[in-house]
Amino acid sequence: MNFKKYFFLPAIFVFMSVMSCQKLSLSPQDDSNKISIDDVPVQTVDYIDQTFGGESIIKIEKKFNKDGSFKSYEVYLSNGVELYFDINWNQIFDDSGNGNDDNGSSSSSSNNDDSFDIDFDDLPQVVKDYMSQNYPGANIKKVKKKINDNGSPRLYEIRLADNTKIFFNGAGQFIGIDD
Repeated sequence: MNFKKYFFLPAIFVFMSVMSCQKLSLSPQDDSNKISIDDVPVQTVDYIDQTFGGESIIKIEKKFNKDGSFKSYEVYLSNGVELYFDINWNQIFDDSGNGNDDNGSSSSSSNNDDSFDIDFDDLPQVVKDYMSQNYPGANIKKVKKKINDNGSPRLYEIRLADNTKIFFNGAGQFIGIDD
């Protein structure tokens, strides 16, 4: 009995130590790395200040694709807005309606969290068509609609069961994906 006790206790300790070290590793396979505001170009910080004045940056992450290649920089603001930038810090899109998306459109919106859940059937037909063509049979977990101050739609967000987020502007045009 003592042999088992003295054999298994060190083995468990070694196993736990190895597992805890693996969790501390920061690599592209971790899917994201937090970065400091000091690592963001001044012109990008100025753009965020000018466009979203008064909002503070909560967190900045460098995201990677599943193969380890760079995906995007994601900036999270205090009002819930998420901004997405490419490797050179050029804005890809944001989910606010204030900035430019892939279609170059811009609209005014409040800085409040003005989103709510809707049924998939309540999406514009163009969004439903896009989803059926590009994600046939996808398991949809949640659909959110964000609106402008005047009540018009500014963004649709579809979250799949694997937590992939697919974004469309208020007109229903595809603007980006966050997987």
